[in-house]
Amino acid sequence: MSRTRRACPRLPGLVVLVAAILTAALTAVPASRAHAFGADGHRIVGELAQRQLTPEARVAIERLLATLPDAQEPLALADISTWADEIRDNEAYRWTAPLHYVNFPLGTCTWQAERDCPDGRCVIAAIERFARVLSDRDAPDAQRRKALKWLVHLVGDIHQPLHTAYAEDKGGNTFRVFYRGSASNLHAVWDSAILAAAKRNWREHARTLAVRPVEGEVQWTAQAPVRWAEESCRLIHSAEIYPPRPGRLPRNYINRHLPLVEQQLVLAGARLAALLNATLQ
Repeated sequence: MSRTRRACPRLPGLVVLVAAILTAALTAVPASRAHAFGADGHRIVGELAQRQLTPEARVAIERLLATLPDAQEPLALADISTWADEIRDNEAYRWTAPLHYVNFPLGTCTWQAERDCPDGRCVIAAIERFARVLSDRDAPDAQRRKALKWLVHLVGDIHQPLHTAYAEDKGGNTFRVFYRGSASNLHAVWDSAILAAAKRNWREHARTLAVRPVEGEVQWTAQAPVRWAEESCRLIHSAEIYPPRPGRLPRNYINRHLPLVEQQLVLAGARLAALLNATLQ
């Protein structure tokens, strides 16, 4: 996310949540390079959703993915879950950066489309748009396939609370912290360090999370993306995402928030499955 913002003021009471993966040793991560959940987190969401597909949705997805030029073997949702991040450095896709997040005004988590999603360029509108394309049986397969790849990724993004946060600090990108002796930012900690603390590869982690109960409303409706974004935003306040001040993270910060990151991954997987089952029935 390369968004120009002023440094974040101290945000009292701001709070916790999700997302994460990879890179055990955290180095400074420029704001434009931060990706929700990290690669492994997105793969976990894809794998969890794959396990919950209906037979109809599974067949439709296998057909769409079978014609990918680089498909050497049958592809699964986890295999395409990082595509939307991988293309962001391509000049032709630079415009897609705002599709990965939504900004709420500081102190509120209530969605207003004209204010919070100018020109429809935010994660809420993107999920709504790509869901319509995927459900359209008359749309070309190439368009539906690209919509599927976007949806697998963006449903993960919207469950990372710092992707539903505030423009003031670029969703935590300019909130500077130190972790394990390295300078970084809060957004990168949520993208990578918290999930990495579990010390499992993504397949093993997905198997562990697959038996966890889902905490939250799962059903897909046209209004679901708004509900998901507002819910993730509220977690910032209720789960104490923001430390009291920039600087060294509190001693137990990572371990205290790992269960919430895992909870969001489980929820994102269930909701992605519900979306795909509904649009591909």
